[in-house]
Amino acid sequence: ENLTWVGDGESDLVDFKPEKATICYLPTESMKEAYEAKFKDVNVTFAVEENAAPQPCSADKQGTFGKDNSFSWVLTCEGTLYVTGSGVMPDFGYNSAPWEDHKNDIKAAVIEDGITELGYYALGYCKQLDSVSIPESVTAINMCAFSNCTKLANIELPNSLITIGSSCFSGCTALTSLHIPANVTNIYTNVISNCSSLRTVTVDPANPRYDSRDNCNAIIQ
Repeated sequence: ENLTWVGDGESDLVDFKPEKATICYLPTESMKEAYEAKFKDVNVTFAVEENAAPQPCSADKQGTFGKDNSFSWVLTCEGTLYVTGSGVMPDFGYNSAPWEDHKNDIKAAVIEDGITELGYYALGYCKQLDSVSIPESVTAINMCAFSNCTKLANIELPNSLITIGSSCFSGCTALTSLHIPANVTNIYTNVISNCSSLRTVTVDPANPRYDSRDNCNAIIQ
């Protein structure tokens, strides 16, 4: 018999008696490790449930935003920020994103499919951020969306991308390479300013507006 955990957070780590269970599925890796430590003498295999909804690390590390609260976010105990919604993400000031109070806890960000644009300063100044997943639904990454993310060494831009806003990656001092996809036709100013570790800049050969001819490590219009 298999069991699946249901609860509101890691505070629901309570005694249970899985006499008949062989596998207990949990929503996060940290909970799996906690259960393994607490129930090490129980003959049960603990595993992370595939496609489980991400769980907030605490009650204040989740919320909604945007018109009609149509977007939502969750920050897990592992430091992964999940952002879900549909359409254009609202713009923010450099210190007014919904997760502002937890910026230093964000190590990774997953933008879920359905979001079409990342707003101003969406993840700007998240200085512990070192991993980003952007879906193919995104067509624009707007101004300063990743500015001053000083641990972000690599980022894969989706083929759906059309617009890269001004100062989008400025101050990303750990960024070592950047590849511009074929559909990008709008690149604004200072996109890679003060990226002191940047060594490789390439443009997809199929891009109709920009190129990086002769391995020049530049974006040429």
